[in-house]
Amino acid sequence: MKNAAYWRMRAQIAEDAAHRQATGTLRGLEGAFRSAERAVQADMERWCARFAEGNGVSLSEARRLLTTRELEEFRWTVWEYIETAQQEGLPPDWVRKLENASARWHVSRLEAVQLGIRQQAERLFGKQERALEGLLRRVLRDGSAHAAYEVQRGLGLGWDFAAPDEKRVDALLAKPWTSDGRTFRSRCWQGKAGLVDALQKELMQGALRGARPAELTDRIRDRFRVARHQAGRLVYTEAAWFAVRAQLESFRALGVETAGIVETLDKRTCETCRGMDGKTVPLSQCIAGVTVPPFHPGCRGTVCPQIGDADGERIARNAGGEVYYVPADTAYPEWEKAFVQGNHAGFIAKTAHLNGLKSYKKAQDYLLPAANRDIITGARIVDQYGKAARSHAALYYDSIRKMKTDAVKIAENTGYPVEEIRQIKNYLFLDEHDLGDGKRRFDPDFAIAQSWQRLLEGRPESHDLTLLLHEIMERKMVEEGISQDDAHRLASRKYNYGEEAAVYYASLAKHKN
Repeated sequence: MKNAAYWRMRAQIAEDAAHRQATGTLRGLEGAFRSAERAVQADMERWCARFAEGNGVSLSEARRLLTTRELEEFRWTVWEYIETAQQEGLPPDWVRKLENASARWHVSRLEAVQLGIRQQAERLFGKQERALEGLLRRVLRDGSAHAAYEVQRGLGLGWDFAAPDEKRVDALLAKPWTSDGRTFRSRCWQGKAGLVDALQKELMQGALRGARPAELTDRIRDRFRVARHQAGRLVYTEAAWFAVRAQLESFRALGVETAGIVETLDKRTCETCRGMDGKTVPLSQCIAGVTVPPFHPGCRGTVCPQIGDADGERIARNAGGEVYYVPADTAYPEWEKAFVQGNHAGFIAKTAHLNGLKSYKKAQDYLLPAANRDIITGARIVDQYGKAARSHAALYYDSIRKMKTDAVKIAENTGYPVEEIRQIKNYLFLDEHDLGDGKRRFDPDFAIAQSWQRLLEGRPESHDLTLLLHEIMERKMVEEGISQDDAHRLASRKYNYGEEAAVYYASLAKHKN
């Protein structure tokens, strides 16, 4: 069973992943904003060039009607707007407004340029809505499945998990989560209305002042800068909530009843978030912005499952289907294929040496009797030299030899270089040594097997870290020509792993009795 620090670490990794997705979406939108800004500026510059009096466009000139030739040109432009709007799926009411404009006989110069500004804004915020919807769908689907993966891998048990289907995703996206009752779509179009109003206000006031074209261009640039900032805040905040929502959906599906709040703690963390970090909330009381993040725009908080030993057993018992042992080095694609797509066969074949050629038909079969647990995880074994310990060690040594990513994970968990961990693994589990009765591998050792498993899972005891120091020293002496037996004895003088492990298991036995 993983400790609280593990769950917090995995939650922060998930939040970082959602943040990176949001950043990628925002980078794509940046181009759309720049393009729209350039198009509006070009329209304004053409308008000023045609209708300016002296250094600027007066309000009276702006309100003059288009000539017959200008009106014909305007209609051709509007028909292009209509075609573009239909191709990009812009709102029907905007298409109707364009159609009405194309049929008008009296259009002022100001109205013509205002229509062009509105067209660019409709296109821009249509792209923003589509990009944001795509992001939030990915965050919900991927985040929910990855949360289930982390919970099951942390428990060491896996069972079938149904990620939210499209209907459920649609329902979640359509449900407002803020107190003002707005969805991400309504916020997108609220941003559009704000930009259009601001640009048209600048246009009217500029004409009233007789502003120069350069002045109008600068003001347009400022308005777009504000709109880009607001779009970024919207993308990050919506992504943060739906990442949290994906976690909560997964927790509910798995039977986790309580969530913990995890905040990124640094100099930028506000007092509200700092005070909420570490608090726990029953899932039935999780309210966005009130009891769970995001607590404010741009909030970097997330949630993690609150799972103790008893909770883990209850969750597994309530799974209702077949339950399988999930090794700590199981990669996400393997887990997804087995438990989301339902293809258990390959997973069973891969882990058969760990779960004793069994696929546990019910969670109770795994949890009861306790002897069943011992052969899989070794967690209940306190006699490191008993029969159960020897059986577990033999099984787990075979498992370690088949692992591909354990050295990388242990390096991440301990801070040692990956290559040094690989050398330790080779020395302990793969290489043959002159042990006095010929060259062969070391015999399986229960304490070492358990230490390797805890190092892999990121929850080492102090003697597990001593093992690494001992084996580094022993291996180097063997490379220098010292016999394995002497190297082991000399290394134990400084790093006595055997003695520390014996004290650890004696303490376990004492508490068990």
